[in-house]
Amino acid sequence: MALTAQLALVVPALPDADFWFINAASWSNYWQGIQMTANFAAAANAKYVPSPFDPTTDIDNFNVDGVDYFVPSLARFASLQAQVAALDAAFQDMRTAMKTAGYIQESQ
Repeated sequence: MALTAQLALVVPALPDADFWFINAASWSNYWQGIQMTANFAAAANAKYVPSPFDPTTDIDNFNVDGVDYFVPSLARFASLQAQVAALDAAFQDMRTAMKTAGYIQESQ
């Protein structure tokens, strides 16, 4: 798996009037404060649009021996099922985009 990055090394200027790198410690001290930045190209992907769950659908209940049991209606179940299917599809699309961009090795 290859991941491409652009690296920028910002090296501070050395003053001309000083002696530099007389020993290994001065060389290490010079490089100790250096920072690098890496810029990775973003993976192309589509915006996630959730399938909303409809909480206004009915909940059915029945009583057995004085104990109430609450069961979602078919409409509520179908709404939740659609939401989970949309999440699953979006997650698989995201992983496919990440694999295509080289961020991961396996997608599904």
